[in-house]
Amino acid sequence: MIIDSLVNLKKYKKLIPDIEVITQYLNNTDLSQIPQGEHKISPTIRCLVSEYIADKESTSLQELHKKEIDLQIIIKGKERFSSSISVGKIIKPFDGIHDVAFQASIDQIVFDADNTMFVIFFPYEPHYCSLLTKEGKSNVKKCVFKILYTQ
Repeated sequence: MIIDSLVNLKKYKKLIPDIEVITQYLNNTDLSQIPQGEHKISPTIRCLVSEYIADKESTSLQELHKKEIDLQIIIKGKERFSSSISVGKIIKPFDGIHDVAFQASIDQIVFDADNTMFVIFFPYEPHYCSLLTKEGKSNVKKCVFKILYTQ
């Protein structure tokens, strides 16, 4: 997992080469104007844009992926994330079509994020978002870049 300021995103392109394509996309796109839904950026990158209210106090499940890296950027609002440094008990096995499984939540790492930050979750890094922050509920618009993991 990586949590950093959005201005530092380009520094990670040696680790994840597709970040170069994503930074070009971000420089040429007004994220606030992107409609909800899935947008194909390249053969190995898709962008899932969603809007929702971050209003849950906690969660009993965390998601994890096998084939894709999540690079999450909040466009509007704030939300709390929970993550774990290890895989726990799988409650819902992997769905190969959506590349997701769910484990019992182990809130070892909890942090708040806003539109100045990005978060990267690698395969098998359990995580959950949409949680309310100390400030309370928030209307969130977010872009999750799903990057095909080939290593």
